[in-house]
Amino acid sequence: MTDLNLYSNEINSEGAQMIAQLLANKVNLRTLGLSNNYIGQSGAREIASVCQDALFGLVRLSLESNLIGNLGLIGLSKAMIDNESLEELYLYNNEIDDDAIDAFTEMLDNKRRLRILGLEYNKIRFKAEHIMRSVQTKSLFERLYLTQNMIQPQIGEAVFELLTTSYSIRELRMNHNH
Repeated sequence: MTDLNLYSNEINSEGAQMIAQLLANKVNLRTLGLSNNYIGQSGAREIASVCQDALFGLVRLSLESNLIGNLGLIGLSKAMIDNESLEELYLYNNEIDDDAIDAFTEMLDNKRRLRILGLEYNKIRFKAEHIMRSVQTKSLFERLYLTQNMIQPQIGEAVFELLTTSYSIRELRMNHNH
């Protein structure tokens, strides 16, 4: 199996734990989609654990609308720090704020193949520039989605720097940040 997509199935943290157990021997999995469920922080940590221990070739991870919060993002960031294959990461609408961004950008710094990062509908206010600086040097990076994050106006310089130094960026979404 190379792709597993279980979008919108009301999977909770216990379900995420069962999925993590199932995936422990699926080393060829390239796409994992669990968006629009209810895995929460503990479910995110279970998925992070299997990503760290078994899913070395994971290319696309979608965890949108799962209420993973800061603790889930920090756990995921620590677990995924050594994964070198990740190209797409979608974390929309997960109640993520500035408190988790330092651990997250440390993980992003190791993602040379990352092309797409979706963080829309979270609460990233002052540390969006850390994310931009992390992705601007990636030669393959194409799309950054930061719509509706309450990003503060001081971000202008980081946006300018991203758009003038990154030759690969094709799309930047920052709508409705106020």
